[in-house]
Amino acid sequence: MKPSNPRSAFLNRRTHRLIAFVCAASLSFSPVLLAQQTAPSAPSQDMTDTANAPAQEAAPKIPNDQLDSLVAPIALYPDQLLAQILAASTYPLEVIQLEQWLKRNPNLKDQALADGVAKQPWDPSVQAMAVFPDVVTRLSANVGWTTNLGNAFLAQQQDVMDAVQRMRAKAQSQGALETTEQQKVETETVEGGQEAIVIEPANPQFVYVPSYDPAVAYGQIREAGMAGQVVVYLNKAAQYDRWKKVAPAMPLMSSMPEQIKTTVQFREFLDQAHVAVLDNVYDTALQVVAKEKGVALWLDVEGPDEGPALWDRALAWNVQGLQTDRPAALVDYLRQTGRRQK
Repeated sequence: MKPSNPRSAFLNRRTHRLIAFVCAASLSFSPVLLAQQTAPSAPSQDMTDTANAPAQEAAPKIPNDQLDSLVAPIALYPDQLLAQILAASTYPLEVIQLEQWLKRNPNLKDQALADGVAKQPWDPSVQAMAVFPDVVTRLSANVGWTTNLGNAFLAQQQDVMDAVQRMRAKAQSQGALETTEQQKVETETVEGGQEAIVIEPANPQFVYVPSYDPAVAYGQIREAGMAGQVVVYLNKAAQYDRWKKVAPAMPLMSSMPEQIKTTVQFREFLDQAHVAVLDNVYDTALQVVAKEKGVALWLDVEGPDEGPALWDRALAWNVQGLQTDRPAALVDYLRQTGRRQK
């Protein structure tokens, strides 16, 4: 059952107040055909009457700094694509299903792709993402982050929109956000007389998905004095060589490719990738290989159920790190249980 909410309708409104990111200056682009805008889905017919339901205590609000970090990976995307991502992130399981479907149907293009995805029982916001397979892969591979993004958008839509403008303004002030051959960046006046930074494709028929230059990102990491505190997450094999060339000592992190099933395949992958950290490796034989290769293993515990019980289950896998939305609470718990001294 899917609750009625403004997420699908959000795609049909002009998205003036969107998210941006500090850490990107030089952008490279690859053209992607613009997805056709879809109409909002009708409210579910099986909605139950909640008028007499007891009031529930509101969840604590996500602070601004966490919102900024949460939306950072999609910060400088064009408004229309960003709006689709925000709406689709509220259906994380359907995003995973879409990625699996795209892998099973790699030859579907253009109208055939549109016709095929329209037959699937997914929200229109998810269906519209089919023309952005690389973006879908990122959302699916990091489903914990995607879920948290969707939850934040549903619970604090205005706060997310405010974070967009706050971060876009910072990016623009650093010269990291400007009009190019691929995009138009403008400042417009919206409701209440406030100004909002808008990013639109230069050609309305195409959307260009930005990728971030490792040299620029590493330069900003060093300027912030965080070179020894950052692990760079990669989602494409081509990024390994680029980062190793720019920052040989920078620890790199990735997920294990789905096609790896044996220790032989795993060893070959580690010999080629040279990553320092892998996430969500549960196979004990592969864990032994990772230890032999000096590769740290982290588990993703982000989500609404995160807490001591989940932390204990994750730590039982003898991993070296946890990906968390509650770092302060996790550190306190590790100290209380004698697992951390500082």
